[in-house]
Amino acid sequence: MRDTRFSIRSRRIPIASLTLGTLAMIAAVWWYYLHQRASVEETMVHELSAIARVEAAQIEHWRTENVAAGNILAASRVMLTARQILAGGAVNAADRDNVLAVFNGFERQFLYSGAALVDLQGTVRIGSSATQEGAPHYQAIVQEAQRAGQATLSDLYREPPPSSRVRMAVSIPVANLGAIILIINPAKTLYPYLASWPAASRTGEAALFRRDADYVEFLSELRHVPGSTLNFRMRIPEKIPSDEVLAAGYVRRAPDYYGVPCLAVIRTIQGSGWYLTTQMDTAEVNAPLTRLSWELALLVVLIAAANSAGVGFIWRNQQLRAHRERKALSGHFGSLTRYANDIIMLADDSGRILDANQRAVETYGYTEEEMLSLYAPALRADVPGQPPIWPAAAGDGALYEAVHRKKDGSSFPVEISARLIEVEGIEFRQAIIRDISERVRTENEIKALSARLINAQEEERSRIARELHDDISQQIAALSIGMSNLRKQLPAEQREVREQSKIIQQNMGQVSEGIRRLSHELHPAVLAHAGLGSALQSYCSEFSSLTHIEVTCKTSGSFGGIPRDVALCVYRVTQEALQNVAKHARVTEAQVELICAEGEIRLTVSDRGAGIEPSRTGTSQGLGLVGIKERARLVNGAFRTRSQPNRGTTLSLTIPVEMNS
Repeated sequence: MRDTRFSIRSRRIPIASLTLGTLAMIAAVWWYYLHQRASVEETMVHELSAIARVEAAQIEHWRTENVAAGNILAASRVMLTARQILAGGAVNAADRDNVLAVFNGFERQFLYSGAALVDLQGTVRIGSSATQEGAPHYQAIVQEAQRAGQATLSDLYREPPPSSRVRMAVSIPVANLGAIILIINPAKTLYPYLASWPAASRTGEAALFRRDADYVEFLSELRHVPGSTLNFRMRIPEKIPSDEVLAAGYVRRAPDYYGVPCLAVIRTIQGSGWYLTTQMDTAEVNAPLTRLSWELALLVVLIAAANSAGVGFIWRNQQLRAHRERKALSGHFGSLTRYANDIIMLADDSGRILDANQRAVETYGYTEEEMLSLYAPALRADVPGQPPIWPAAAGDGALYEAVHRKKDGSSFPVEISARLIEVEGIEFRQAIIRDISERVRTENEIKALSARLINAQEEERSRIARELHDDISQQIAALSIGMSNLRKQLPAEQREVREQSKIIQQNMGQVSEGIRRLSHELHPAVLAHAGLGSALQSYCSEFSSLTHIEVTCKTSGSFGGIPRDVALCVYRVTQEALQNVAKHARVTEAQVELICAEGEIRLTVSDRGAGIEPSRTGTSQGLGLVGIKERARLVNGAFRTRSQPNRGTTLSLTIPVEMNS
C-alpha cells in the first residue's frame, strides 16, 4: 500500500513551488512594468532634451548668422554713402542706386524681406515700399543699435494693421545719424526650425516664448491656438527656474497651454531672452505601456502554464548545449590558439570565460582553473571610462584600448579586438588581447623627450632674450648716446655730416626697438608679471602695429591660477597662429578669443583670408602647425584646424586646467 502522506507531500511540494514561483513572477512582472514606465518616461525626456538641444543650437546659430550678415554690411563701402545721405550731404542718383543694389543683394543672398536706411526718428530715407509697414518700430530699433554701437538683432515684433505680420530686424548703426535695418521674416527663416520633428508623433511640438514676471508670451504659432504668435500669454503657476538651470534643460510635468497633461523640456536660447520648449502629451508618452500591460498579463499566464514542463526541458537542453560547447571548443580553439603570442579568450553570452590560451594564463597570473571560473569584466582595472571587452554585435572587430588587471592587482595597457564567432552552429565571444605596455612606455618617453626639448628651447629663448636686453641693447644705447654727443661737437657749417649722424642715431634707435621686440617675443616677461590675458592683449596690440593687421583680442574669465606651462603654450600658439595669418592669409584683420571657464581654456584664432590649401593638410603641414599640435599634446590639449579656400581659417585649442591656488 502506498504511503498517503508521502503522496500528498509529493504533490504539495510542486504545487507550492509553482504557486510561489507564479506569485514571485507576478511581483517581478509588476516591478518590471513600473520600471518600464519610468524607463519610457526617462527615454522620452532624453528624446525631448536632444530635440531641444539641437533646435536651440540651430536657432542660436541662426541668430549669429544674422548678426554676422550685419557685420559684413557694416564693413562695406555702402556705409559711407549711407552716412552722407543721413547727414544731408549731396548724394547723386547713382549712389542711391548703389545703396538699393546692395540692399537687394542682401535680400537675395540672406533671404531678408526688405532693407531700409532709417534716421534717428525712424523715418525711412531709402528702402522698398514693404519696409514702410514696420516704420512704427524703427525708432526703437535704431536707438537699440545706437546704444550697442554694433550690428544688433532685435526682438520679434508685429507690424501694424493691415499687414500685422511678425518680423525681426538686424540693425547696423550709421555713425550717430541712424541705422541700416534688414527686415527678417521669421516664417521663412526661423519657424521652420520649430516645425521639424525628428520622429513620428501626434502631439510632439516645439515653441518659443519669453518671460514676463509670472507669465510667458509665446513667440511662435501653437498647434492648438491659431494666431498665437505674440498674441497669447499664459500664467505659469509654479516658480520658473533660473536661466542657469534652464540652460541645461529643465523638465516640466504639468498641464500645457491647452490644459492637457504633458511632458516638456525647456531650454534658454543663449543671448536672446527667448526660451524653447519641446513637449509631448503624457498620454502619447505612456501609450506603449497600455499594450505592454496586456502583453505582460498574457505572459504571466503562459509562463505559469508552461512552468512545470519548461524546467525539465531547459535543464536537459542546457546539458546538451554544454556538451556541444565543450566538444566544439576542444576541437577548434585548443589546436589553433593555445600557444599563440597574443592573449585569446572565448566566453559565452554572459561573459563567463570558457577557454583561454597559455599566454592568457601567463599574463594574468591565474591558473587555468582559476581563469575558467572568472567572468571577463573581472579582468578590467578600476579605471573610469573602460570599454567593454566583448562587442555589442557580430562583425564588430574594431581595435580599441583599455587597462586590465592581473591577479596580483597590477594593471597594464592592452589593445583589444573582440568579435562574435560561430563554431558548429554555436556562437562564442572571442577577444584577442595584446599587451601594449612597451608601446605605451615608448610613447610616454617620446612625449617626455618632446617636453624636454620644448623646455630647453624656452630656456634658450630666455637666455638669448636676456643677452639681447642686458648686453646688446645696452651697447646700442651707449653707441646712440655717443653718437649724440659727437653730433653736438660737429661745427654747425658741416650740415651734411650732422644730418648723417642724426640718421645714424635714428637707425640705432630703430635697431634698439627691434631688439626689444625680439627679446619680448623670445621671452614674454609680461606673461609672468601681468598674466595670460594681459600678455595676449599686449602681444596682439604690438602685432597689429607691426603688421598693420587689425587684431581683435577678447578674453573672458579669470587667468590668475593657470599653470605656467599651460599659459606659455597658449601664448606660443597665439604667436604662431598670428604669424601664419601675416604670412598666408592676406587679410587686414583677425580675431583672437580666449575663454577660461568650466575647467578648461579655449583659444580661437580666426581670419577670413585665403585659407589653408588642401595640399598642406596631412603629412605636408607646415612646421608651425606641427609645433602647435606638439605643444597642445604635451599639456593634454586638443588642437583643431578648420579652413576653406578663400573663406578663412579658424585654429582652436582646448586645454583642461586645474587652477593653482
